[in-house]
Amino acid sequence: MATTKVRSDAQPLRSCCVTVSPRAPSPVPDGPAPRPHADAPGPRSGAAVLVARTRARVHETVLSVLHEEGLDAVTHLRVAQRGDVARATLYRHWPTREDLILDALAHAEVPDEPPFTGDLRADLVTYLDAMRDHLCEDGFGNVLSSLVGRAGWDPTAAALLGGMYSKGTRRLRARLVSAAEEGRVRRGLDLDRVIAQLVGPVFLTLLVARQTLDAAFAAAVVDDVLTSIATVGDPMFVDETS
Repeated sequence: MATTKVRSDAQPLRSCCVTVSPRAPSPVPDGPAPRPHADAPGPRSGAAVLVARTRARVHETVLSVLHEEGLDAVTHLRVAQRGDVARATLYRHWPTREDLILDALAHAEVPDEPPFTGDLRADLVTYLDAMRDHLCEDGFGNVLSSLVGRAGWDPTAAALLGGMYSKGTRRLRARLVSAAEEGRVRRGLDLDRVIAQLVGPVFLTLLVARQTLDAAFAAAVVDDVLTSIATVGDPMFVDETS
């Protein structure tokens, strides 16, 4: 099968980030569902199983194209070629390429995140370290770079980027709310600004400056932010000038 040459918006992340090619899944047949056998188990036999399998196949293929070839490469033709799924099936369930991308990202697996321990500083450092690792693995940083580049003029890319940001920082927001309730940080903080102060340096350093982050980077960012938002007298910080 001939490979269609496509343009990628994303620049490969140097030094820290690598693109990992996903495994090639087995083809999913298109067409009418087989007649269920009399002994077939449960209600998810037949057509429902075929539909679920096809959707999972399409989602995996779209994410593979995004990671390896960039946002512009995601078309019905390219997904049909790589996923061995009929174009008629794609158009029937996902009429536009935006539908393909949105649905795939909405169903993408969220990487495992380490549990919070109750130590606010340690939790925030661990969160930023995990975010850095996620940006540097499986080509996710390349996908994000593509969306950032298009968001200024493409409403679909802007919506995707906003949704991914909200989803990706939801757990961080919950931890900051908990810290405020515990009296560890001041109440009434603008959490959007605090989150931006925490994650912004990681995004900018990796995706804009294209620099690697050493082990001390996350701790330095967290300390700078906590110094400005921590409750006065919190034992996390000691005023060494007094």
